[in-house]
Amino acid sequence: MAPDCLVGKAGKKYPDSNKEQLFCPYPKVATYVGGDKNKAENFKYK
Repeated sequence: MAPDCLVGKAGKKYPDSNKEQLFCPYPKVATYVGGDKNKAENFKYK
């Protein structure tokens, strides 16, 4: 079974290496819901 969405993380060589991003299947879009913008858990897909 395919996941609902994937969490991408920046590599250690980048300045924002603690940044996470939510990737969702089309046509859904990750939407910020509050909190730390660098954490994927603070985004929901719609």
